[in-house]
Amino acid sequence: MTTPSASSQLLRLRRMLTLLLAGVAAVGLSGLALVATLVDARLRANEADAYRQGLASRLAALVYPDEQGQWIVEGIVDDMANEAADAVLVATRSGDVLYQNADISSTVPMLPLALADEAEVGVIGTITVGGQTMPAAAAPFWDFETVEGAVIVALADVHQDEHTRLRLLVWGTALGLTLLSAAAAWLIAGRVVKPIGEALDREERFLATAAHEIRTPLGRVRALAESALRSWSQLSSENLSPRSAQLGEELRRLVTVAGQTSESANDLLLAGRIDASQLELRREPLRLDNLVADFEATVPGLAVETSGPVEIIGDSVLVRHAVSNLLSNAAHHGRANSGTSVIHASVQPVDGEAWVSVSDNGPGLGAINPERIFDRYRRSASGGTSSTGLGLWIVQSIMGEHRGVVDVYANEPSGTVFVLRFPLITR
Repeated sequence: MTTPSASSQLLRLRRMLTLLLAGVAAVGLSGLALVATLVDARLRANEADAYRQGLASRLAALVYPDEQGQWIVEGIVDDMANEAADAVLVATRSGDVLYQNADISSTVPMLPLALADEAEVGVIGTITVGGQTMPAAAAPFWDFETVEGAVIVALADVHQDEHTRLRLLVWGTALGLTLLSAAAAWLIAGRVVKPIGEALDREERFLATAAHEIRTPLGRVRALAESALRSWSQLSSENLSPRSAQLGEELRRLVTVAGQTSESANDLLLAGRIDASQLELRREPLRLDNLVADFEATVPGLAVETSGPVEIIGDSVLVRHAVSNLLSNAAHHGRANSGTSVIHASVQPVDGEAWVSVSDNGPGLGAINPERIFDRYRRSASGGTSSTGLGLWIVQSIMGEHRGVVDVYANEPSGTVFVLRFPLITR
């Protein structure tokens, strides 16, 4: 998986900050909107119940007995309370219906509750009107000191339209404020990440300049040292003077140090690109066996064994850098007691993976923890001043970019084995 560029990571960070702040605002505003609509619904429900109770009490006051004990309900017909209600039922304790203006098919349990309401508080419930359940209120009417019947008033939801408008207003405002919060969060996040982006741009320019300014003089120094060594070799005879022999040894050391310094500079520049998330892979089919075999011509004491074509998808420059770092590590730190370095590399397919094994005949891992050997800036005691401690860390980073892993084992009878494991292309 290719490491996202710095700009894409900053854009993702900005989006995450925006979503986080907008999410917090959305949760808070939604909670307030929900509370507001629930409170309003409860208040309007209480108000509607009180209104129905008022209608029922007003109509109950219009029911009275005449001198013969007959109940008079004519006052209800033209009363405003009767016109305001959706359904009105006047019934006696015995169940006789004195008046109704709608198809009321069920009043259970409204009538018994109203007959028991001697305090005339009014009761709340539901009745069935025309096959539809409706909220209702009931109030008793009296024959002097005895409750003789009740008036039941049914009325659909009161102020429902107002509640709907308020609900739309509240939730619409919450949505608008959430969008406004998201826009503000986007602007704030932009201000937060802008300095980071500018710093990364400066770092990118610095890395590009440093790559040119460091590699060019180091290449010249190495070329001059190699040229001087060749000239010394051509001018010297077999019988060298001590002074001439010392000069030749110093020139060889200069070539070695120049090469090591160039490798260290490349590691430092590559580590900077990794830290700045500027490590962009150019993925292409790659013959891993050929790539490793090419090092035989440049690495003294290296023997490469291959079992045939081994192909992967990867960045040839980065894969070559990873292999070069392992070979350099083996050459610098894997020497036997005799001072000679014997390096063996092999490339082979293993269980759907492409393995590159690099082994040496050095002292081995010893007390070193294999899990810590890839830590950044970890330097071997035999590394000398040319080691940056970044080589193995860079190898691990490159393998991670190629969805591979790097392992380390103790070699037998002595030495160390590093294994690069890439996903293998199967034809």
